[in-house]
Amino acid sequence: MAIGKKTGGRKKGTPNKATARMKLAARKMFDEFTASAGDKVFQGDALTFIQCVYKNLDLDLDTRLQAANAALRFERPALQANAVAMSVTGRIEDMTDEQLKAVIANALPAPIDVTPTAPTSLDPEPDGSI
Repeated sequence: MAIGKKTGGRKKGTPNKATARMKLAARKMFDEFTASAGDKVFQGDALTFIQCVYKNLDLDLDTRLQAANAALRFERPALQANAVAMSVTGRIEDMTDEQLKAVIANALPAPIDVTPTAPTSLDPEPDGSI
């Protein structure tokens, strides 16, 4: 064999004989099954099937809840706890506006504007009316 160069055997990506026979047999079984089942074969993926189950109002509630529970982790991301490391010395009431802004700026991942806004029509008036 030449160093660094392949000189014989199968070309890259060519399946061996056993793999080729297995894939051919699996394809033949699938074709026979779909031919015998006709339109009764579900054409979607597993998640779509589970969604069809929990959306089917003709099924009992327990079955639908189990299907919804199985599909949940694929439809919505799991919530994760985020820790905030922050230390404040002294009382918040004794801090100046600049010190409070500095504490907020260090606690948040991105800076935000903490400037008070003008009251809108939905903000309560000092007497409590809107």
